[in-house]
This record gives sequence, C-alpha cells and structure tokens, in this order.
Amino acid sequence: MRFIGITGGVGAGKSEILDYIRKHYSCEIYLADQVAHLVKQPGTKAYQALLSLLGQDVAGRDGLIDKGLMADRIFADPSLLEQVNGIIHPAVKAFLLERLERARAAGQVDFFFVEAALLIEGGYLALVDEMWY
Repeated sequence: MRFIGITGGVGAGKSEILDYIRKHYSCEIYLADQVAHLVKQPGTKAYQALLSLLGQDVAGRDGLIDKGLMADRIFADPSLLEQVNGIIHPAVKAFLLERLERARAAGQVDFFFVEAALLIEGGYLALVDEMWY
C-alpha cells in the first residue's frame, strides 16, 4: 500500500483528482480539514485540551465546540492560535497515522491518500511514500 500526500493551493485541482481516484482505485482518502473537525469532537483529547485552553464555555449546549466563539477567542488573543494549532495538528497527525496502520493491517486498499494545504509544513514529507502537488 502506498501512502500519498496531496497538497496545493486553492483551485489547484486536489478535489478533482481525489474524486477521480476514489472512483477508479482501491483506496482510503482523508482530508485534513475534515479530520480536524473529527478530533475536536467531545470525548477526544483535543476536545478536552481546547476546552482547558479556551474555557469550558466554548462548548455549546450540544457539547460541540462553538467555532464562532473559538474564532472570537483566538482573534482576541493571537497567541492562542499557535496553542490551538499545537493541539489540533498533532491530533490530526495521530488520527491519520492510526488509520494508516489500520489500513495496512487490513490489507484491503492499494493507496492511502491524505490531502492538506500544509502537508510539507506539517512534517508529512518524511512520512509519505510520495507527495503530489
């Protein structure tokens, strides 16, 4: 199984190529932005860390992190952005690596794709078999 990272700017065609790949190849595809939302769900380590950092009231009545309130807090104190990224980015990477290991162990897909704008900056270059831009 090949682990392939796909990165590029807005409008570069990442979604288009991933749609084609999804239809024609045996693969798993993960979008880092979607995974970032998953790791912020109640019950995760990142969720607890974000509530500790930003305040328990950043969770709405439904228990989910209120994205607007989180953004307001970060913009009010720019030092929080780095701290939030320090929680979310490692959680995303851990999630993806766990899914990669599951896929390898199952042996049912030929390719494992991760799409993100900042794959290289996030240290994925050392993890992937190939990086597509």
